[in-house]
Amino acid sequence: MNKTYNLNPDIFEMALGLHPTSVEENYQTELDSIFNVFDAKKYIAI
Repeated sequence: MNKTYNLNPDIFEMALGLHPTSVEENYQTELDSIFNVFDAKKYIAI
């Protein structure tokens, strides 16, 4: 995703999320990781 975005950021946008089938007991850790990435780059949706 990042490679595609970096090819032409004027055309491509990025979204970020946790797929419902990936939610397990460690979901809070997964969400923390997602929000750390979200703060580091430009995303248009979660």
